[in-house]
Amino acid sequence: MAGKTFEQLISESSVPVFVDFYADWCAPCCSLAPSVKRLAEEFSG
Repeated sequence: MAGKTFEQLISESSVPVFVDFYADWCAPCCSLAPSVKRLAEEFSG
């Protein structure tokens, strides 16, 4: 995070922020992972 805290990065962002808290053992996380990946690719940059 290059010296900034998570809270600073989120609160100082000039664009909307999507945060994904993920665990390999979490079934809902695993089922949403492909959609999250597609969104990340679509909105990267």
